[in-house]
Amino acid sequence: MSELSINNIAGMGMDYERTRIEMAMLRLSLVDVSFSSSAEASSFLSNAQSKFSNQLSSSELSNKNITTKSISDPTNPNADIHGNAYYLNIDPTKEMATLVAATRAYEANVKAYNINAQMVRSALELGAK
Repeated sequence: MSELSINNIAGMGMDYERTRIEMAMLRLSLVDVSFSSSAEASSFLSNAQSKFSNQLSSSELSNKNITTKSISDPTNPNADIHGNAYYLNIDPTKEMATLVAATRAYEANVKAYNINAQMVRSALELGAK
């Protein structure tokens, strides 16, 4: 395998894991955001996730496990006429686990990239002697 392909593979891995990190951060940022309807909440998440659609698989972007929850809070500015505000039912624990796993995988790809660069430098130094 050539040096270029190893760098390409590590680079693609870093891009993929960075996207997973961004997705988890997006979902975590929406944990306590209220919406005026369940449809608005789902639509907002779908639109926000659409920028990741060409980088992540459909199973990672799936909204099937993310539902909305209704909380009675008439003082909330986003409450509907019945006094209910809607929130995305995002599991912060799951998103934090994804964030940690993606960060570790990103670090592993960086290490592979750096080790390959070090090997190439060493080979060039040996060739120069």
